[in-house]
Order: sequence, then C-alpha cells, then structure tokens
Amino acid sequence: MKLDVEALRYLSKDDFRVLTAVEMGMRNHEIVPAELIDRIASLKHGGTYKVLKNLLKHKLLHHDSSKYDGFHDNEDSDADTDETGWPSFSSISKSSGFLDKELAASGFSRKDQEDIEKFIEEDTDDTDSGREETEDKQFVESMEANVKGLSSFHLEEQEEQTSNSDEDGVEVKQRSCKAGQDNGPEIEDDSDKEEDNQSAIENDAELNKSLNKQRKRAVAAARGGRRSYASRNSYKDKGGKSPSFRKCAAGEICDKIVIKLFKLKQIHAFSIRHGIPVTNSDMGKHLIYTSVSLSVPMNYAHNIFTQIQSPNVFTWNTMIRGYAESENPKPAIELYHHMQLKPDTYTYPFLLKAVSKVVDVKAGEKIHSLVAKNGFESLLFVQNSLLHMYAACGQFENAYKVFELMPEKDIVAWNSVINGFALNGKPNEVLTLYKRMGSEGVEPDGFTMVSLLSACADLATLALGRRAHVYMVKVGLNKNLHANNALLDLYAKCGTISEARNIFDEIGIERNVVSWTSLIVGLAVNGFGEEALEHFKDMEREGLVPSEITFVGVLYACSHCGIVNEGFEYFMRMKEQYDIVPRIEHYGCMVDLLGRAGMLKEAYDYIQDMPLQPNAVVWRTLLGACTIHGHLGLGAFARARLVQLEPKDSEIMCYVCI
Repeated sequence: MKLDVEALRYLSKDDFRVLTAVEMGMRNHEIVPAELIDRIASLKHGGTYKVLKNLLKHKLLHHDSSKYDGFHDNEDSDADTDETGWPSFSSISKSSGFLDKELAASGFSRKDQEDIEKFIEEDTDDTDSGREETEDKQFVESMEANVKGLSSFHLEEQEEQTSNSDEDGVEVKQRSCKAGQDNGPEIEDDSDKEEDNQSAIENDAELNKSLNKQRKRAVAAARGGRRSYASRNSYKDKGGKSPSFRKCAAGEICDKIVIKLFKLKQIHAFSIRHGIPVTNSDMGKHLIYTSVSLSVPMNYAHNIFTQIQSPNVFTWNTMIRGYAESENPKPAIELYHHMQLKPDTYTYPFLLKAVSKVVDVKAGEKIHSLVAKNGFESLLFVQNSLLHMYAACGQFENAYKVFELMPEKDIVAWNSVINGFALNGKPNEVLTLYKRMGSEGVEPDGFTMVSLLSACADLATLALGRRAHVYMVKVGLNKNLHANNALLDLYAKCGTISEARNIFDEIGIERNVVSWTSLIVGLAVNGFGEEALEHFKDMEREGLVPSEITFVGVLYACSHCGIVNEGFEYFMRMKEQYDIVPRIEHYGCMVDLLGRAGMLKEAYDYIQDMPLQPNAVVWRTLLGACTIHGHLGLGAFARARLVQLEPKDSEIMCYVCI
C-alpha cells in the first residue's frame, strides 16, 4: 500500500504509527480498523481521499466501507461472519498477516505457506548491521514517491454536523466525499493548491524526520532486538565456533521467544479489535495452545485462561501441560483439583510429569488411584508416565510393580525403570535389568547406554564399560553427546585419564558443561590438579557457566596442588560471580584444602564457623589430616564426633593409633 505524504502530514502521532505499521507489513490485510478510517475521512485535506482510494484499490477497506460515498466495492465490502455476528475466525486468520509457521500449524489458518513466509521472515542468519539502515532509506523513498500514479478525484467537503463532547472536549466533524467522473481531471482551487504546496514545503522535513523515527521504533519492536544479536553473531572463528557462541545461542533463543510472543499478542489484539471478545472459548483455546507450544512464559496463557467462561477439556489439558513443562510445575496440580470437567486420557500424563518434578509421592499415589478408577491404567503411555513418576520419586518397589504389570514393555518403559535405579544409586539393579532387556530382544538406545555407563562408573567395572563402548561404536551411538559424556565420566572415575582425554577430544565443539565437569573432576581426583585448573580456565573462556559440581572438582584440584589462597579465591568466585550457594561438599573440600596444608587449627575453626552442620565426611577429612600431621588431641576430638555420627563404621578404629 502506498500512502499520500500530504495526507500523513495531518495525522496524529497515533494515526501515523498505525499507518507506519500498515506500510511495514500489513499489505496483505483485508481489514483496516474502522477508527483509523474515520480519522482519515474526517481530515480537512483533499489528499486524504487519495489515501482512501489507495485503501480501496488494494482492497484494504474491508470493514464497513459502504458508509464512505463513492468508495464502496460490492465485491469486497462484506466480511465473513459467524452466527453471532462477529467476524469469523477463518476470516480473521485470512486477513491477519501475523501468522507464522508455528501458528499456522497450530490451527490458526490454512493460508498458503508461501504467503505467510513472505509476510513474516525471521532473518536470524542476517549478520549485516547495515541492512536495516538500507531498509529505512528504501521505506522513506517509497513513502515519498507514493503520490505518483494516483487517479483523480472530484472532492466535495461539506460540514454536516458539529457537536461538543463534555468528556473529551473534542469537536467531531462529519464529512462526505463523492467520487469524481472517471474521465475528468481533479478540480481544485488555485489558491488552495498554492496553500497546500506552501504547507508541503514547510512540513516535508519534519514529516520525513518523524517518519524515520517511527519506522525505527516499529522495526526495533518487531524484531525484538535482532540488530544487537546480529552484531554479536557477526564474528565466527574459522573451522569452529567463536568462544562466545553459546552466549549468542542463548541470546538467540531469548530473542526468538520475545518475537514469537510479540506476534501472538498482535493476533490477540487484532481479534479483539475486530469483534471477537476475550471470553470466546475457541479463540482462547488456540491462543493458549500456541502460547504453550512456543514455550513462552505461562503468565500470558494464564491471563487468557481466566477470562474464558467455559474452557473445554482440551484447554484444561493444555494449561496443565504448560505448567508441567515449566520451571514451576505446582500450578498444574492445582489446576487439576479445580478442573470442572472429567479428565481424559491426555490429562494424566501431563499431570504425572508435574508430580515427578515436585517429587510429591502422596499426590502421585492419589492420581494413580484415579487413573485406575477411570479405566486409563491399561494405556501404554499412561503406564509409562506412572513408571517415570514412581522412579523419579524414589519409589523403586512401586515403579517395579508397575513395570512388571505392563503387558507390553517398550523402550521407554525399560529406560524409565533403568534410569530410575541408576539415578538413585542402585547400579546392580541397572546391570540386572540391562541383561534382561537384551534377553527379551529389546535393542538399547542412547538413553539406555547413559544409565548403563553410569552404573559401570559407580561400580568401577571398567571391563564392562569398555564392552559398552564397543557396542556404541558398532551401532553408531558414539555420536550421542549424552552417551559420550557418560563414557567420559566412566573413564575418568576409573582412573584411565588418557582414554578420558581421547573421548573429550572426540566430542569436539559439542562439549557442554557436563563434558568439562567430568574431565575436570576426573583430573582433580587422579592427581592432575594443575591440568584440571587449566581446563577450568579454558571452560570459562568458552563462555560456559560452571555448575556446583564443577567447583567441587576445582576446589579438590586446589587441595591436591596445595594452593590455599587460590582455593579460597575460587570459593569466593563461586558465591559472588556465579551465585552458587555452597553445599556441604564444597565446605568439605575447603577443610581438606586446609588439612593437607597442615593448617589443622584453621581447619577446625572453619568447621565451627560453617553455616551447615558438618557431616561424617567433613569430620573424617579432618581426622585423616590429623593422622598425617600427628595432631593427637584434635584427632581424638574428630574421631569422637565421627563415632557419634557413624557408630557402626568399623573403619574408624583404624585411626586408633593416633
């Protein structure tokens, strides 16, 4: 759509912003807000009718355009409506230019995908910072050239009615316009032309300045900060990814979420503006589903949900699913208790996922009874959800009962029960189930191998771990990052550092925090403290954020190297720079750091000042240091405390010599 520059001169700031949005991306719209048309038609300038003609020419006057004399088009004047008189959802979808691929796939529109892609382009690969400036110049040039090629109009202005509003104090004037003859030129008084030309000369500079300003604001809002992302992403290393690649990737994800939420809100506002109320269940259902599918914050979906008068089961399930997949799954359980309809088969898997995250065994057992009561217990995906819930909550007996009662066990069921035993320190059960899995002809996948390698690492069964490694290479699972991380952890814990280094190098640029942490901890435990600290520095240069387990390895490396001051510096950085709350393992490393350095009195004082209650590991560490350095008095005190915590531990008697 092309707009008349002279007409824009008479628009308010809000009208100008709307028209700028129209020029930016609403060329495919069949509907223009009626309020905007009223404002354009009420202006005291003949050029505004050129704008109206352009709106008609491009079929943008699709909303009650019959009230503008001479501008009515019978073929395009009627909008599709439903039985309630509101514009139908299909017509809104067709006229909306905001739908992207995800929204179209969610049921908002069946509009041709090519038209959607033309209107919405993500430009995520664009790293040219000068591209937007070029677009701004082209936009201004197109706006300035839009007065060319317009057909003539015979215009009559007639003031019909003047009324004073007590509330706004605004004078409202209604005018009518008539179309001129098709074969006649536009007729205007010469004095009016001179006055208009003079006004145009005086205001062109101001208009262009305002146009550029509004354009840049609109572009910045629509792109959600993609300009800054493009500049961050402009640098790439040859043969690999830049050190800040992962930070840029995180920024890209955030930018995409902001952009998607922005577009979704545009659709919501567009539907409300054109007659679909916020209480419409069909519209609310689609908005909530799309919001959850795009993984945007749940507060937006919740606000829509609270305004729907009678949400159906699909909408309830979507809300439960959204909260179950979020960082705060508790509202999913609360929604279920307030659910006003009978749950269906898709309600319970999402609900059980939320229970698994909050580790609420009692709630899980209640839901299990409701599943059996409603006759859904025989469904495979519901059984898998129950199995996963019990395993995540540490209820191994219940998990195994569900597993044994399953008439059909797929790979998901096997992985759930095996992984549950692996995560809760039962490696022998993992090996038993893995052998049974093979005897029943079920092929393991990457998740199975992660659990198996974790069990091998806990049992220090290097031979079985190597056999698993050979199997991974044979079936192609050696490309799986999670399996490689588990393999790296196995070799590091078993003391085969050379093989751990080889796996670390084979992972290459796909290394994540788990990869670095496994190598750092393995090096520190096996006496390669300096190398572990060097790898930690490399990890920070890569832009990765270390975890609390990473710092256990770092502090342990400082302890083995005997660098006390550096150890305390890392401890402070962990708290201040990375906002990690120290756990008992970190305090134990600090006691070990002081004890190995012979600073036994300082180690005891450190234990006394700890904000956490010292456990048996802390006292055992101090006792070992006292044994090495021959501090009998403090050693006896540490042994007495250790006996109180672990009276049945016979190893304590080994320290009787002190």
